[in-house]
Amino acid sequence: SNQLRGLKNRLAMIIKVVDALDFEQTFITGLRGFVSSSPIVLVVTKMDLLVAPDDIEGQIKLLKWFDTRLQAKGLRVVAKFAVSGRTGEGIEELAMWCAEHHEGKDIFVVGCVNVGKSTLVNRLKEVFVQNMRFKGYSGNQRKSLLKDIEMTTSTVSGTTLRSVKIPVFRTEKKGLWDTAGLTRTDLGFGHFEKLQKKREELGREQPKVLEAQSFLLNPNEILVVGDNYAHLEILPLAPRDERSEMDGEAEFIEVKWYSALCDTIMRFKNESELEEYKEVYPRVSAENLQDLSFRNQCKNLFLEGKLCSVFPVTQMQPMLSPVNIGFYDCDIVLKGLGFFAVRSRHNLFKIRAWSAPNIKPTVRVSMPIPVARPVDGMIAVMRQKQKIESENQSADSSESVYAVSWGLIEDEE
Repeated sequence: SNQLRGLKNRLAMIIKVVDALDFEQTFITGLRGFVSSSPIVLVVTKMDLLVAPDDIEGQIKLLKWFDTRLQAKGLRVVAKFAVSGRTGEGIEELAMWCAEHHEGKDIFVVGCVNVGKSTLVNRLKEVFVQNMRFKGYSGNQRKSLLKDIEMTTSTVSGTTLRSVKIPVFRTEKKGLWDTAGLTRTDLGFGHFEKLQKKREELGREQPKVLEAQSFLLNPNEILVVGDNYAHLEILPLAPRDERSEMDGEAEFIEVKWYSALCDTIMRFKNESELEEYKEVYPRVSAENLQDLSFRNQCKNLFLEGKLCSVFPVTQMQPMLSPVNIGFYDCDIVLKGLGFFAVRSRHNLFKIRAWSAPNIKPTVRVSMPIPVARPVDGMIAVMRQKQKIESENQSADSSESVYAVSWGLIEDEE
């Protein structure tokens, strides 16, 4: 936050980086207060882990969804981009936009740790070096300097300890800045040893496409996440005979679990069956939590590692979906861990979420993750087709479709 305060009185453009897989927890709250009136560009990284690179419609739907989340948080941006530092998708479009609109401002790339800021900066630098013109001794010297600059990418918090300027513009007074990642102090998994180890392991691996675990649930069923991190419970709101009038699978509630940290889900038919495993998956009832002193005592015991019970946190009834026509849906987000996507043809049920004190469930509008993605072979075919169409268009036109002034670096007279 101290770095952000330094931007308040600077002529700058801000690239706000968020993780597509963990939007809620990588969103920097209060950013506008730190950067004053500086224009903010939203860049969503790791989009290739949610939607295929050639699924333009899927990307547009996701960007619209991110836009609604921005509106809900009260932040206005001048542009939005979906990118992948791993594949390079969307990087060139972002660089072109920055070259055209930075208007002599420094560009600061800000975001939480491990959202891919340094990877993004390296990719942007490569595009600028490829497209800018370098002339004479000064130009060649700058080109050599830029090629040697490489932001260190690491999954260890604090790898980028200070802001680093890369002089990608004509004047060295302005540049592209990589900033230190902001640490999320409220995401402590220290007393969940397995989660902590898994997070460190994932940090050393290449990101993978986020695949969902799918369930068709009946009312009264319960899903337990990992070593009693959280419970998702389906509570019926209508008698069995009323629900049985529905056709086929319409009675069932579809639930998908998305998480890179935890893929262990236990399923129980009802609360009575879960009760048989109360030593392994203990709960604290809502009635007991009404006692404030008892609640505080439980929280302290949990933080000390002496209690592993979950608590009832939120309860809600799904609303009619603005995305999936004819369905009722919502997402239940478990802070820093993953999320449940709940969808059904009816809303004759409520969802009750239980969690450990540091994994607070929140409810949001359902994220429009595509149900299916093109296979690799189809992607290759589509890319080749797009390349041929692009070449044909270029041959038919003497004008460039999109001309960007990247600038010229040469010896000063």
